[in-house]
Amino acid sequence: LHNKNISYGIKEDVIKKLVIELKKDYEPKQNILIAEGVPPEKGKDGEEIYSIFKTIDKDESGKENDVSFIYYINIESIKKEYRPAIAVKPDEKIATATRSEKGKDGIDIFGNVVPAEKGKEKYIIGENVYVDIEDNKVHFKSKIYGYVQLRGDEISVVSPIWISEDFMEAYFINLPQKNPEKVFPYNGVIKDLIKMKGIEFGVMENNLKKIPEMVKNWAEENLIIPIARGQEPVPGKDARIEFFFNVERKPGKILPDGSIDFKEQELIPVVKENQLLAVKYFPEEGTPGINLKGEETPAERGKDKNITAQHNVRTVQGKNKLLYYSMIEGKVQLVGSSSLSVNKHYNVLGNVDYSTGNIYFNGDVNIKGSVLSGFKVKAEGSVTVKETVNPGAEIISGGDVIVGQGIVGRGDTKIVAKGTVKAKFLQNVNIEAEGDVIVGSYIINSSVKCGGMLITPPKDYMKDVKGSITGGVVNAVIGIKARNIGSDFTKGTKVIVGNDWKVEKKLEKVEKAIEYLELNKKKLLRTVRISELDPRKIKEVFNKLPKKKQLEFLSAIEKIRELDRMEKEVENKKSELLKETKERIEHANISVLEKLYPNVYIQIGESKLITEHPLERVRLFEDKNKKEIIWKKL
Repeated sequence: LHNKNISYGIKEDVIKKLVIELKKDYEPKQNILIAEGVPPEKGKDGEEIYSIFKTIDKDESGKENDVSFIYYINIESIKKEYRPAIAVKPDEKIATATRSEKGKDGIDIFGNVVPAEKGKEKYIIGENVYVDIEDNKVHFKSKIYGYVQLRGDEISVVSPIWISEDFMEAYFINLPQKNPEKVFPYNGVIKDLIKMKGIEFGVMENNLKKIPEMVKNWAEENLIIPIARGQEPVPGKDARIEFFFNVERKPGKILPDGSIDFKEQELIPVVKENQLLAVKYFPEEGTPGINLKGEETPAERGKDKNITAQHNVRTVQGKNKLLYYSMIEGKVQLVGSSSLSVNKHYNVLGNVDYSTGNIYFNGDVNIKGSVLSGFKVKAEGSVTVKETVNPGAEIISGGDVIVGQGIVGRGDTKIVAKGTVKAKFLQNVNIEAEGDVIVGSYIINSSVKCGGMLITPPKDYMKDVKGSITGGVVNAVIGIKARNIGSDFTKGTKVIVGNDWKVEKKLEKVEKAIEYLELNKKKLLRTVRISELDPRKIKEVFNKLPKKKQLEFLSAIEKIRELDRMEKEVENKKSELLKETKERIEHANISVLEKLYPNVYIQIGESKLITEHPLERVRLFEDKNKKEIIWKKL
């Protein structure tokens, strides 16, 4: 026993008897108790003497006096889920219980004290509750005016003050009371609650005075009582551009039959050298707000709007503004809404054919005839064609492309424009326009991509013009407005809006760039035998290198830092592209002025459907929450 450190509860008589028995015969004896400790005795639990809850039954949901819904973030959720509660005033007794008792400690056979388990208290002290102990009794009392909550064994008192996440609004939650006699929160009590919540600004004194009466004569419309409101920040004014030429004028006028009238020859306004073209007024700072704590809340600066000075345009910095001037005499053009140019122009009196060859020009190109099959026109400005664009022709324009009659192809005609494309009809052609596509009569079996709206027919048209999209794939970022989509005899018509095809191409390049930079960065990190740009680790590796290798090591580290910086720049570019796209496609929709036929594939944003039945005079758009396409009558 000594060797085992057993010193307590040794049964001397049992040991003596055992020794005598062992001397008589040598059969081993088992399970003989030779030492025994004293087990601890658990203390007595606290017992309830009084409880404010005894007269309250559980509600239908089984939540006993649970008012945790007051903590909901959304005030509307409180309106839906509120229930009657027990109200208490400051220092009011909620429950009384006897104190739990300490148990009697035990001793193990090694002489160690075995602590006894203390008796369990009847209740646990929760939020806004304190206790008074008197004559071995524990009195649970409320620190504040509020609603009593019992969750398990925990008693707490929930403040009736609800504050929004941004600390700009506060409400008094006036729950119907279960109390036989109502408990009223007088002005001083409410002000104490407000002070506890840290509210120092925007208190609505008149509403505070009305609360006792609203508690007395409870009505559901007085469930949520506003008691404080912060001062909202005022966003700054957005940047604005003032133009000193007619930006609305476009080359030619679309006639009622859908063709273009070229009698009005001033296609783009002519300006003189050093003429003021536009003034950009920079965005302004907003006015900060004040939250309920009295803290200043930042205001959003006005949104910027950029106009790039491109060909033959210079800028002059003014006070809070930027002025744009022409550098030459020529035709001024606003391409889309983002760049300003002044260009010279080139006139072709007949067709683009073997007599002219392919045309490459740094300004506008005006063609009096047609662009014949196999020829190419590439211009930094706009391209206007009075007649037709024939199969196999190609036009690439830094501005608009305007075609008086139609654009015809066998799937090999290509039109690319940074501005708007206008034509009487499109047939078996490929169109890419960063602006709108406006077609006078019809679109058949064509691939059309535009960054703006696709409209057929335009506003001024004859009633017998179809204005139809039949077959092919049409992708318009902002929306489509057509008289008819699909037909009884054609399958495979696809119309897509709310998907910026050009940004998707850019994002592909950005993702590849990020992948390339990350790969090279990892290669260099492996070369220098570190896992990340940790200054401590870099110093440690550097100090271990021979002097001949240290310069090479530092050069590699500098390259890694440069790759890291470039990767962050590309990531920022990606975020900007995603933000820009989201703003542009927010309200993308498809309007059908007459008939939408069955078997038409429709995609709006991420939602897709194939029409099963004909619809007439409808507007289709995406329900962002349900991620499905819905329609309404025009």
